[in-house]
Amino acid sequence: MLCSVTVLNYPNEKDKSARINQSALPVYNREAVEAGSAKIAVVSGATDSWRAYTAGLQAILDAHPA
Repeated sequence: MLCSVTVLNYPNEKDKSARINQSALPVYNREAVEAGSAKIAVVSGATDSWRAYTAGLQAILDAHPA
């Protein structure tokens, strides 16, 4: 069970990356908590962020099984 998700680092050096992540990451965080897993839907236009987010979250969940 996930209570919350906090993203510590994300690409934000470029304006485009910052805009994408500022809008997509809160959605991914909310969906991950609701799903209780890394199985979440991609936000349109943020596929690279989704891939990194889901891979990172799944790695953490695998390393700390409930």
